Amino acid sequence: MGMSAAEFAGRMTADVKEIRSIVKGENPVTSDIAQRMERILGVPETFWKKLEQQYRG
Repeated sequence: MGMSAAEFAGRMTADVKEIRSIVKGENPVTSDIAQRMERILGVPETFWKKLEQQYRG
């Protein structure tokens, strides 16, 4: 999307470390995070939640 981790974190009102840990799979994508990602990226919350479920499943 042409966004740095810092810019994405700023738009998410999250810490860069938190975003990086989610990307690495260390922290889960919570409902709150999924909702914020939907607002910023336009990808439905349900997609992020299903992806998280498949990854952790």
